[in-house]
Amino acid sequence: MIWPTLNAGELRHRVTVLAETVIASAAGTDTALSPVISAWAKIEPMKGTDVIRSGQDITQLPVIVSMYYDARVQSKMQLQALNGRYAIQAVRNVLELNAVMELTCLAIAGAE
Repeated sequence: MIWPTLNAGELRHRVTVLAETVIASAAGTDTALSPVISAWAKIEPMKGTDVIRSGQDITQLPVIVSMYYDARVQSKMQLQALNGRYAIQAVRNVLELNAVMELTCLAIAGAE
C-alpha cells in the first residue's frame, strides 16, 4: 500500500478553517466565524458551472483543497484563503489513514 503524501512545494496557500460559534450578549445571541486551524494547503480549481437561480445567472466555482489531516475540520465549515472564502461541502480522508485530507469547497460570492 502506498501511504498518501503531499508535495510540500505544492502547499503554497495559507488557509484558515472557520467554524460558526454562538455569541451571547445582552441583546441576545448571534453567530460569528472563529478560526479552528490555520495550515498550508494546495488549492486546485475545478470546472466552474453556471446556474440560474431566481432568474439570475450565477457562476459556481468548486475547488479541491488538499492538506494534512486534522479531525477538527468538518463539512459545513468555511475556509478562508488569500483569494476568498469557500464553503466546505465534503471532507475526504484519503485512504482512511488520517494523513491527508481533501476538502471539496464552493466559492462564496462577495466574501473576503
